Amino acid sequence: MGIREDILVYINENDNMITCDDCITRKLKLSRRQAAYQKCNELESRGLINRKTNVCSVCGKSKKCNWSKNTISNIGEKKKYLLGLKI
Repeated sequence: MGIREDILVYINENDNMITCDDCITRKLKLSRRQAAYQKCNELESRGLINRKTNVCSVCGKSKKCNWSKNTISNIGEKKKYLLGLKI
């Protein structure tokens, strides 16, 4: 598998998380954060993942984050889901 496929698998396997490019880079042991940035942009443009500025579930920083289309696609609803609130 290539980097794009590895990222897509990671995001879909962790569909309860919102993850930034930096944390994806660390989790997948990529050599450059730019690789995660480019591949996540590509996955978003193909409609395979969601990608917007949010708080990362891993590091807690507010930055461009990614999450699975397999769960809730609306970012506001995704936050409620992560907080355990009924939607």
